[in-house]
Amino acid sequence: MEEESRLRVRCEQEASMRGYGDRVARLVDRLIKRWLFHIPAPFRARFIRDLHRLRAVLVFFSSVDPLTGLTNRRAGWEQLVKALGASRAPGIGLIYLDINSFKAINDTFGHAGGDAVLRALGSMLRHLVRENDLSIRMGGEEVLLVFLSTNTWKDFNAALKRILSSLHDPEYQTQHGSALEQPFATAAGGVWIEWETRQNRRPFAVRLASSLMAHADRLMYQSKLQYKDTRKLCFPVDSMRLIEGEPKTVASTEVIL
Repeated sequence: MEEESRLRVRCEQEASMRGYGDRVARLVDRLIKRWLFHIPAPFRARFIRDLHRLRAVLVFFSSVDPLTGLTNRRAGWEQLVKALGASRAPGIGLIYLDINSFKAINDTFGHAGGDAVLRALGSMLRHLVRENDLSIRMGGEEVLLVFLSTNTWKDFNAALKRILSSLHDPEYQTQHGSALEQPFATAAGGVWIEWETRQNRRPFAVRLASSLMAHADRLMYQSKLQYKDTRKLCFPVDSMRLIEGEPKTVASTEVIL
C-alpha cells in the first residue's frame, strides 16, 4: 500500500507539470488498484516499477514533438495556461519565432532539407532556453518560447537578444545540424507582461494565454514583413500590463541584430 501511495503521488505531480500525463496517471492508478493484490507479493514491486516506466514513456510521447524534440502544441498550451494561473514571478515573456523563407528551403532542398533545419532549430533552442522555461513547436516552422521567471522587461529583452544572436550564428547553426550553405534567418515578436495581482481561475488564464499569443504572433509577422522588404533582422517587443483584467501595451521597442 505504501508503494501504491507513493506512485499515485508521483503520478499526480507529473500530471500537474505536464498537463497531458493526467489521463495516463489515472490509468496507472486504476491498474494498480485492480491488479496489485492479484500478483504474488515478490513480484509486486517489479509490477509497480514497470507500470511507472510505461507511464513515463507514454507521458513523454504525448508531450514532445518527435521532429524537433520540443514540447508539442497541445502539451505546451496546457503548461502555458497553468503557468499564467500559478506563476509568482513579476512577469512572463513570450517570443513567437518563425523561419523566414521556409517554403523556399523546402522547394530547394526538399522536405528532408526542411526537416534538417527544423531539427537544428530544435537542438539550438534546447541548448539556449532554460529547463524551467518552455519551447513549444506550434506547427510547421513556428515556435513559441515562454520565459516563466523574467523579473523585468529589460531582462526579457536581454534574453531575447541573446537567443536570437545565437540562432543567427552560422557556425552555431552548423554545429546543431543545419547543412544549408547560407544560414537561415528567423522572424520573431516578443511580449512581456507584468502584474501585481493575478487571478488563479482557469478561464482567465486561457483568455490571457490566447491574447498574449495572438499579440506576439502579430509582432512576429511585422518582423517577417520587414525582413522580406529590407533584409533587416528587426524584432519588435512590447511590454504589457494587466489593466482592468485585460493586457494593454504600455511600451514598445525593437531588438536589432
